[in-house]
Amino acid sequence: MISGAIYSILSGNAAVAAIVGTKIYPEIAPQGDAMPFIVYQIQSALPETTKDSTSKLDTYQINIICFGNDYDVLFTLEAAVRTALDRYKGTVSSTNIDQANFKGMNSGYDETANVFINESEYSIRVKL
Repeated sequence: MISGAIYSILSGNAAVAAIVGTKIYPEIAPQGDAMPFIVYQIQSALPETTKDSTSKLDTYQINIICFGNDYDVLFTLEAAVRTALDRYKGTVSSTNIDQANFKGMNSGYDETANVFINESEYSIRVKL
C-alpha cells in the first residue's frame, strides 16, 4: 500500500527522522502535536491503461506537507524529504515503487496558526 511505503521511506531516512522522529501522518496530524511534523496526502491514483488487461502500473500524485515554527528547520526538512523520495526505486512495505519524481514545491506562512508550511508534490509510479 502506497501510504505505508511513504511512511517507511520517510521515517527510515536518518535526516528526516532526526528532525521529526516518527511524526509523519496520513492526511492530518493530531491536534496539539509539537512541530515540526509531516503530513502526506494521496491526491489521486491513475492507472496505466492496457488493451486487454487490468493496469499493471499506477501513478499516484502525493503531497508532502511539512509544518514548523522555524523557517530554516522547515527548509532543511523539505530538503531531507526530497532526498529521501526523489528518484526513489525499490520495494518497501510490500509496495514495488518503479520511480518517484519530485514535481514542485510551494511554501508559505499561516499567521493565524503561527506556522511555516512547505508543500511538495511527487508523482510515484507503483508496479502492481
